[in-house]
Amino acid sequence: MRRSNRLLVLETVKNSGPISRADLSRMTGLTKSTISEIVSFFIKTGVLKEVGTKSSYGVGRRGILVDINSEDFLVIGYDIGTLNSRVILTNLRGEILRKKVFRTLQGEDNLVDQVGRKISEVAKDVWDKIVEIGFGISGMVDHKSGVVIHSPNLDLKEFPLLRILSKRIKKRMTIEHNVKLMMIAEREYGNAKGYSNVLLVNIGPGIGASFVSEGHLIRGSHNFSGEIGHISIVPDGELCRCGKKGCLETVSAAWGIVREYTKKIGETWSDIYGADKVAERAENGDKDALEVFQNAGKYLGKVLAYAANILDPEMILISGGLSNSWNLMESAFKAEFETNTIPPLKGKIKIVMSNLGEFSTALGASTIAIEDFVKSVCS
Repeated sequence: MRRSNRLLVLETVKNSGPISRADLSRMTGLTKSTISEIVSFFIKTGVLKEVGTKSSYGVGRRGILVDINSEDFLVIGYDIGTLNSRVILTNLRGEILRKKVFRTLQGEDNLVDQVGRKISEVAKDVWDKIVEIGFGISGMVDHKSGVVIHSPNLDLKEFPLLRILSKRIKKRMTIEHNVKLMMIAEREYGNAKGYSNVLLVNIGPGIGASFVSEGHLIRGSHNFSGEIGHISIVPDGELCRCGKKGCLETVSAAWGIVREYTKKIGETWSDIYGADKVAERAENGDKDALEVFQNAGKYLGKVLAYAANILDPEMILISGGLSNSWNLMESAFKAEFETNTIPPLKGKIKIVMSNLGEFSTALGASTIAIEDFVKSVCS
């Protein structure tokens, strides 16, 4: 009960601060004495600080305001992406103070070295204030052990990332699947805020999904939920990187779009993720390029209709780099989605684009780092 009350107070201050103790009591339903005890505890730890006073109900009394200490406690959110990685420095409110984007290095040793260097760069001059680091990565992750079970696009298998990093980075660390982090960020800061049943789909170098049901993130028994990119949807389709044939990624992920297009035109491209080039050609009237994008939208629409029939979401949120080319897929997507959803759901599910941009995974990583730190303080 004490831990729950502390978490409640800290979350309330984070969302509504600066705030007086009296208002905290009113908003949380906790007694004034309980609030006073909890606030005193957090002030001693440094997580909260007194920031001034305000008049109280016009009778001359002034309440002392408390707020999150946004200067002395900082976290890092690190998105290990297939092509590009992104790292941000935030305060405990999730406000981004610094950010970096760079090409992801391939190979286990190179990747670990890069992570160490980039964390040092973004935390320059504030290392002593860093209380936790959150990581996001594509693929299947055991978030409890910190092991990357399988990341096909990064060619990692049974890779104990956090254990290796802990030998050189002496900070608390946590890790999660990148698309689950996108959902966490969307629920906290984006278009999913206020919704209880949301399906988020990330379309980029790969395709993954995350689902919130009645406000709770669905992980599955092994934290592998959401791997819709590896649903076999194309009969007698191409070989996928997972080892199966005809997966959604073979036609609707960036690498699948490039492969389908170059096969059509008889070219070989070194940039296997260059779907933006295919999109540019489609925008300029290339019928083959447009057909490939329409095909990608069609199969994505069919798979998401199946998912909607099972999950019954209020909203489907589209995120990731390929969402920038949504206009090329939208008509085919909607036609297939409407055809394959059950009649009671037709016209009832919102299809919405993410508004958080390329740092959504990093922001989600920062959010779970904040949450983990807060829980450690409240224990």
